Amino acid sequence: VGGGGDGNISLISRETHQLIATLKYPGKPKQYIYDFYWMPDRPLLIAASRDGSLRFWDTNKKECIETIEKAHRCDVRCVRENKRAGVFATCGDDAHVKVWDAKDFRLLSATKVPGINFVFKVEWLNNDTDGFLTCDSGGHVRLWEPSCKTVFYEDD
Repeated sequence: VGGGGDGNISLISRETHQLIATLKYPGKPKQYIYDFYWMPDRPLLIAASRDGSLRFWDTNKKECIETIEKAHRCDVRCVRENKRAGVFATCGDDAHVKVWDAKDFRLLSATKVPGINFVFKVEWLNNDTDGFLTCDSGGHVRLWEPSCKTVFYEDD
């Protein structure tokens, strides 16, 4: 999978390294894609973009099946799934970390990280725990519990 400045997502075969399909962002001119996460067991691809939206693609049908237009107030920088917990997390330039239900894409929790401009990375520790890490513009690494209301550890 590849994405970028033209707003398109390229699906590429692992075996042949050939282009399988190009997923085009519907309804909008070019939207830079910062990140994407593929859930092959569904098969679903989540794309995080500059316009603050999340788009959900059925990779078998090669079509956009759902859009959350204002997932964040501005750029969505990262999206990651915790398969065991049935959730995924996003972060962005609005300095928020959000946790979503992976089945129906509804927002479960959101927290504004104080004192920073944006959060650029979220990563689950592993699929055996619900904690996740964030990195932000203030140079902090934080370890969160899953509701994203409590910081277990903050590296100053």
